[in-house]
Parts: sequence; structure tokens; C-alpha cells
Amino acid sequence: MEIARGFHPKKEPLATIHLLNRAYEISPDTVSYNLFTRRTTDELMTTGGATVRDEARTLARKIKLVPAA
Repeated sequence: MEIARGFHPKKEPLATIHLLNRAYEISPDTVSYNLFTRRTTDELMTTGGATVRDEARTLARKIKLVPAA
């Protein structure tokens, strides 16, 4: 998550969401309750490119930010 936090201000949404997804694979509980992850995932669902938005939506469902489809 800390590496993702470093890429986010550099406007690297693909790297950010990839690293957040990777962090979720390693520690789902930590990622699920982290405020940076929740805020950034929510932001990337609307501002990222198509690939980023899809990955952000998938992560949002995993961390229960949005209801599962």
C-alpha cells in the first residue's frame, strides 16, 4: 500500500490500482480497512482509464466499498 501511495500523487493510476490489488492479495484485511485504499479506489472508479476503472471496481467489490453485483 505504501508503494501505491507513492505512485498516486504522480498521476500513475494503473500502477496505483495494480499495487493496491497486489496488496489485497497479500493482506485483505489491512487493505479493506485502510482509508487511503478506500478513498483512492473510489476515486479511480471514476477518473481512471477503462482498464483502471474496471480494476478499481473489482477491488471495490472485494473491500466492500460497493455492493457485489
